[in-house]
Amino acid sequence: MSQNITVELQSNGTTIVEEPKTISIAKNICNENLQHQEQAIQVSFNYSQQLFSLMAIGEEITAVVKDGSTVIFTGIVNEDVSWTDEGNPYPVHDIQMTIRDFTQKFDVTTEEEVGLIDTTLSAVVNQICGDCGVTVASSQIIPSAVEVEAFVLDKGSNYKTALDNILFQYGYSYFFNASGQFVYFNFNDIPDQMETLSEEEILNKP
Repeated sequence: MSQNITVELQSNGTTIVEEPKTISIAKNICNENLQHQEQAIQVSFNYSQQLFSLMAIGEEITAVVKDGSTVIFTGIVNEDVSWTDEGNPYPVHDIQMTIRDFTQKFDVTTEEEVGLIDTTLSAVVNQICGDCGVTVASSQIIPSAVEVEAFVLDKGSNYKTALDNILFQYGYSYFFNASGQFVYFNFNDIPDQMETLSEEEILNKP
């Protein structure tokens, strides 16, 4: 990975671009049980007034991490942003944050009953993603032959739990690509031997 890393942060129509002091990227496609695992990165920045202001007044903050012009991660800034107060000449030093992928968008409950009868797994996935504001990668089409007799969620059901369960039932899991789009994969497509399902890259900028 090059040293030309930037983080674009956006909230309430305001967009700023900052260069991180340090960044740790953990890429986890799935856990040992072949189920989805949230991806997250840890980032620290030197103090800047515009960054501190965005952290202080922003609501949901989306983040796009780029290596040069290439997007390498997209997610949402976690609420546990912290900073170090070292006094003069700057009141704040080393702003730290965690940026998580869009898994949390699924961690909401249904406002009413959801029911699909004589449908397909693709239709179920599209329904859940649509309800939760998640974009499905255009290249991702689960074969229409994967039929689902009935999919029903009572009012107040958790979308993430339902998604994990229905995909696992039919041999699928999912992750988010660098642009934050939903991508599925079939367990049978995982090769017998592969380098790893998890890697961590740490970049320390001087």
